[in-house]
Amino acid sequence: MRSAQFGSIGAVGYYLISHEVLGGITAHIASIDFRSVAEILRDYCQGRNVTILTEGSLEFAKAHISRFYDTDFFPKAFEFEAIWHSWDAVKKELRSRNVAKLPVTSPRTIAWPKARGGYRVVHQLEPLDAIVYTALVAQIAAAIEKQRPPRESGIACSYRIELLDGSLFSSGAGFDLFRQSCARSSERATHVLKTDISDFYNQISLHRLNNAIAHADPQLSDLADDVEGFLSRLNTKTSQGIPVGPAASIVLAEATMIDVDQFLMNKDVEHSRYVDDFRIFSTSRDRLEWVLQEMSLYMHDNHRLSLATDKTQIVSVTQFLADDLQNAYQLERLELLDSVEVLNPYTQEVEQKEVLAATAPKATIDALEKLIAFGNLDLGIARAVIRTAKAYRINAPAIILFRNLNYFAPVANDVFLYMQKIWNQDMSKELVHVIEELLTPIAPPSMGLRHWLAWFLAGQTELMKSARIKNFVFSAPDLGIQARAAVACNNLAWVREQKTAIYNMGSWDRRAVLFASQILPKDERENWLRLVQNNSPFPLDSWMAQWVLDGGFMFFDFEDEIPF
Repeated sequence: MRSAQFGSIGAVGYYLISHEVLGGITAHIASIDFRSVAEILRDYCQGRNVTILTEGSLEFAKAHISRFYDTDFFPKAFEFEAIWHSWDAVKKELRSRNVAKLPVTSPRTIAWPKARGGYRVVHQLEPLDAIVYTALVAQIAAAIEKQRPPRESGIACSYRIELLDGSLFSSGAGFDLFRQSCARSSERATHVLKTDISDFYNQISLHRLNNAIAHADPQLSDLADDVEGFLSRLNTKTSQGIPVGPAASIVLAEATMIDVDQFLMNKDVEHSRYVDDFRIFSTSRDRLEWVLQEMSLYMHDNHRLSLATDKTQIVSVTQFLADDLQNAYQLERLELLDSVEVLNPYTQEVEQKEVLAATAPKATIDALEKLIAFGNLDLGIARAVIRTAKAYRINAPAIILFRNLNYFAPVANDVFLYMQKIWNQDMSKELVHVIEELLTPIAPPSMGLRHWLAWFLAGQTELMKSARIKNFVFSAPDLGIQARAAVACNNLAWVREQKTAIYNMGSWDRRAVLFASQILPKDERENWLRLVQNNSPFPLDSWMAQWVLDGGFMFFDFEDEIPF
């Protein structure tokens, strides 16, 4: 008989009379929807996986998304405010059936610009899917971290996992540790193999990921099946790829690399890894050539992953130090990072010495000008500078960023979260013509940049007085952005026009109209929302309607959407 571990039911009878504990949170029998007991019992008797999300994992998911974000590349969905408003009902719904039977919808996607050209596809999960995904990963995270090489080894440097106050990671992204470890290994080597994995997140085998989780803790085998099944349904039954954007994906990516780190540790070479970026050290170039061949075969045979040919080379330690650690650009980069307050990109806590508020404005301006002079955007510095300006509410960088918006497109999310934080009416009057010049039917050319620009403009009533800006916003393909603008500008006609077609809309668009219905006259709003509640088969639609009916929008600030 299977035992009850992390919500996986060993014996249904035992489950129904016991408590479950995760992170000190005890969930009582009252939280179980007894309508589903017969279904759970039938599945169990037929030998099917009957994992139920634990109350503790769902509470962690709520804390994580509330404190941080659901994805790194889209504004945080306003639906989460409605979900938190009906949180008890949401938890009951998500725990009313096996994880394998929870509905899953394909995420929405956008092409996001890379700093050195090209694009990658990034994702935003449906809000309920984002909660389920985070809750599932929360239940396996500790076991994954336990199997990784210890931090002090300098091998697995990226994102050390620790669940605390809604955070998945203990502190920092780990890139400084990666550099330090490479520097130490260079002292004991003559040559370095540099390589990384081609299209890593999109190529991860879900079955191999399942195996990695189950190997980390055999009692997580049911959960491993659920993670694989969830991601497969998310991918419309494709057996590879994890979403790019949610923090939970970082944990799963690290899980797939556990045996790869072990493989290299068995080869009598030193190595350090940052996500999928490897540095392998030896006193013999021939030895590294052999390791490269063995590694290529291992990655193919066991993960169906391949190394990026254009990023793979063996160089002397002297060249490695000159090119990667001690060249003029890297030294200037470190100097720039030291000149601004460097924030942990995940927790937003200061990782280096605090910059005096009096010197921060000049430091951020100087850093931005040097960034532009580099010619290729340095993502780390750009984020650090923009987040410093946001933390100190420094207005001056705004004009530089708008005049070089395409250059900063790879950090558009940071740019417009910063703009949202520091913007005022005087800036609208000063920069309206600069912004108007940016807007044409094909400019800005980046989908991600256009999305964030339209999102930002939609919340600025002064800027929305410009006909060109208004047309740009209300032609955005995302109805959520148009709804944001309708609310900000009190555009009653837009809401009335859209609500007549709500049952012909997709899920994101339906909820956007429900969100915007807050500006309808009270009687019209209440009658229509109750009609939606009675007719919509989708629980989230009902919770959105209830949030608006209860006046939750009165306490909603657009700035609450900011994920960092």
